[in-house]
Amino acid sequence: MELFSTLIYLHQCHFEEGQAVIKEAQWMADKFERDVGYQKHPGWEKDTHSLSDPTFETNILKKYRAYKVQDKINYCVEQYLKQLRHTKDTVSGFTMTSSWLTNTAPGEYARMHHHGTADISGVLYVRSNPNTSGSLYFQNHDPIKSSTPLTRMIPSQQDVPPATGLILLFPGWLLHGTRMNQDKENRISLSFNINLNSNLG
Repeated sequence: MELFSTLIYLHQCHFEEGQAVIKEAQWMADKFERDVGYQKHPGWEKDTHSLSDPTFETNILKKYRAYKVQDKINYCVEQYLKQLRHTKDTVSGFTMTSSWLTNTAPGEYARMHHHGTADISGVLYVRSNPNTSGSLYFQNHDPIKSSTPLTRMIPSQQDVPPATGLILLFPGWLLHGTRMNQDKENRISLSFNINLNSNLG
């Protein structure tokens, strides 16, 4: 029995439908790079990743009409809400408030951060190698567990390998970052924030 654990959601795109989602995401990433190009966030370290929008104000999925990707993310959010014991009585819907592409070159990483007031944050790995592209890692949000000998041996961080086609959802407040990309190719991912239409007040 484990008390009060933080539940995250993972879905690996498989089969014909999953391949269509991955292809659409890759088409979007390729078109964006040709037409616009990635930018560094002006306030971050120079060896961190580049972004499609450093302001995080746009929704690139909506801009490029990536409907297959949006539908798959919507499905995953619905499944995640069910796992968290929500029903139509508690959550009447949700809205994707922003989405952006992340380009992590060899030797780059993402420093630890959270997604502010987003109810749900997520990532879809567009192009990545789970063995060398640098894992996503989560920080234990309960510092008391590392301050007492009883629970000090519980890991303070948990890694998730970035496999192409993996969709991962988690609470927006959960601290996370990415390990350094040790591959020869850039890691491309799609990140997004979602807010719930809650009926709980």
